[in-house]
Amino acid sequence: MSEFRFRGIRQHLRSNAHNAKAKDDPSYQEVLQKIVKPHLDEDDSCEKESKVDKESLLSYTHPCCSLGLSIRQISLLSKELKRLEYIGRLKFFEKTNFSEQNISRIINCFGTYHKEVLEEGFSQKKSS
Repeated sequence: MSEFRFRGIRQHLRSNAHNAKAKDDPSYQEVLQKIVKPHLDEDDSCEKESKVDKESLLSYTHPCCSLGLSIRQISLLSKELKRLEYIGRLKFFEKTNFSEQNISRIINCFGTYHKEVLEEGFSQKKSS
């Protein structure tokens, strides 16, 4: 979803009209907490959070750059991680050891799948 469309949804959910209809709904309050951006001028805690966020971003970006990932690759990876976090699908980070052997197995599974898809595609087309 584009930031423009998301911003419109955020404004609508914060509007008085929507708030009047859904203010007693606990799920509405939960959604508001997740989508409303904190205002940086409210208090010092936001500044501290902002500093921690910046340090975390640098800690994340540094190894990506060290591995030779392009800006586009880092951006795509980050957006996918953000999407997975939004839908609650990053629990695997806590449980996976990311050994080279496990990563190799996963990549080989993708390779096998793509090979099968290609072979199926070639078998269905008439070749000259």
